[in-house]
Amino acid sequence: MSMSIGMLLWASNFVARVVPSRTWNLIVGSLSFCFGLLVIGTLIGAQMLENNRINHWVDVHDEHFDPRAFPDVHEVRGSVAINPRRTLTLNLKLDVTVDIDQDVEFILFSLNPGYDISNLAVAGKQVIDHKFEHGLQKIPQHYFNSDLIELEITAKGLPNIRFAYLDTVDTLAKVVGPDVRQLRQLGTENAIFHSNFVVLTPGIKWYPTSGTATNENAWELRKRDFFTLNIDVSVPQKWLVAGPAKRQVLDDDNQANYRFQQSSPLPEFALVSSKFKSVTIEAEGISFECLYAKKHRRPFEWFSGNPAEQIQEIITGNLNSLKYMGLEYPFGSYALVEVPSTLRVFGGGFEMDTVMHPPGLTMIRESTLPTTRVDMIVEGTREEIMDNST
Repeated sequence: MSMSIGMLLWASNFVARVVPSRTWNLIVGSLSFCFGLLVIGTLIGAQMLENNRINHWVDVHDEHFDPRAFPDVHEVRGSVAINPRRTLTLNLKLDVTVDIDQDVEFILFSLNPGYDISNLAVAGKQVIDHKFEHGLQKIPQHYFNSDLIELEITAKGLPNIRFAYLDTVDTLAKVVGPDVRQLRQLGTENAIFHSNFVVLTPGIKWYPTSGTATNENAWELRKRDFFTLNIDVSVPQKWLVAGPAKRQVLDDDNQANYRFQQSSPLPEFALVSSKFKSVTIEAEGISFECLYAKKHRRPFEWFSGNPAEQIQEIITGNLNSLKYMGLEYPFGSYALVEVPSTLRVFGGGFEMDTVMHPPGLTMIRESTLPTTRVDMIVEGTREEIMDNST
């Protein structure tokens, strides 16, 4: 903008005027043009620094990739406090086992570099010589033994959403030209931590995970880590949270508190929170929930009326068909959640598969919501059937 103003003032010097002002136009135009160049240069420099930092994360995690130093996490429990757009506070305990026969100096975890760790203890003993840099948590091996041991961590901060899917950095850097615009249509935010909406995807390592954040899909080299879950999540009043288990409401006068307990092993989990509207039905002991924004309530309101029984029958039939084939849904709940269209839909690794289906959830971008009311479609179909039958 300032460069355009500068060029406009320069061009005005070629126009004859009653009162000469060429010197003034030249000075102001030059200042505006230089200011524009400075802004553009600053933005380019900031982007280059950010890219260098991401590449450094990749190099550090690749350098430390050693599956012998990766612990086996059995359970994650504790509390998560979400203060939208400001801070995320973790107070977690992890039951882990390590192979102490391996000749490694440190046990490795990945955790978003946006945190500050205020407390770290293993089996109740404070760890003062740990190292937490570039999203890599290094704990000396001598704190661990061959038994199941408890790791306690307290951390607080604003997660850096650029720390995600480090395996795709080189791949995405090769996308140039018109393809960049198409890539943006698949979402630009690895997670969302806004004042009115929060999506904590497992890709940003917002909770501690085993091993490095690179080569995560190299199952021929590293084992996939599965764990059970028991966490309490606090959010602002009137907010709802969708997670990998059925949401249990806890009493609290100052904020909304929910508990998620999952006894079936999980490889990862996500949390989605906002001022949702909710529609829920039960089928075969499983809670099916639809969470959507209030402004998009019209396409969903129809489902909470008479068709609920029809939907329940369809779901029950599908579940029974799966049971007949020897398959069974492992969780006690399933949630369909609306999320902003800016959320990135693909993850990392070689396949860069979708991230819209974490355990127990299906996230739907708001841009893909139906714009036509379902009840009008159904009523129109009924009228066509009646007309054809007469």
